Amino acid sequence: MLPMASMWPLLLLLTTPGPAAAPASSATLAGAWSGWQQALALHGRASVELDPADLATIAAGEVARHRSHLDGIDRVVGATWSALPRDALWVAILDDTCDQLVSGLTERHLPPELPGQKILFQHVDLPWPLADRQWILDIRNNRPLYAATGGGAWERGWTLADRQEQRRTQVPHPTLPAADAVWTPLNEGGWLLLDAAGGTLIVYHARADAGGAIPDDVATRFALATLRGMMRHVVQRAEQIPTHYDAAHAPLERPDGSVVPPW
Repeated sequence: MLPMASMWPLLLLLTTPGPAAAPASSATLAGAWSGWQQALALHGRASVELDPADLATIAAGEVARHRSHLDGIDRVVGATWSALPRDALWVAILDDTCDQLVSGLTERHLPPELPGQKILFQHVDLPWPLADRQWILDIRNNRPLYAATGGGAWERGWTLADRQEQRRTQVPHPTLPAADAVWTPLNEGGWLLLDAAGGTLIVYHARADAGGAIPDDVATRFALATLRGMMRHVVQRAEQIPTHYDAAHAPLERPDGSVVPPW
């Protein structure tokens, strides 16, 4: 999964392509965003805000990003809009390409326990003098949100998996987890794909504490600085999905458990 389910903004600086095609007006986007608030409050995994300035930025075809100040670690939020097919955007987010795109990242899958769940160990090599970082994530699709909105809202979220000590013994790798790497104490977030203005409003949110000697604020500011490139990369990746996600590709599921058909 592109994370994206990891501390993706903390790991990768991306080349920034041009702005995405602009959707309808900020007022139209505001109406769509407002219309989703009740369902997100009842079934969403986190409270995410987009203010009028964010929506105006998105309406201009750009990526909106901001930092939500919370008790403890702040949340970074990024959002953009795309006219591309929802399935292509979804596959771009879920596809296991992160280990190929991030230098020094090693991933191993652990046995899932629920339908649509992914338990993922990730280890990233950091340059000296920083210690390497590692974590185990519980990644899930939000089926209740999908059902409550008639398929209009899709969410993929992650948090640190429970039973960490037990799961660390299950990592299928001869030298990982590494004894001298830092286990990140916080790593949570999600992707939202919402019907809006005849296309899809793409919202990313994350909170992460890198632990060790990396100050919380430094990690959060770096994540915020890389959001624009990351969001544009997802859209760019989605444009390529029809030539990538074919019959030979491992099937990926929508939030309701149905399989995304190959192109």
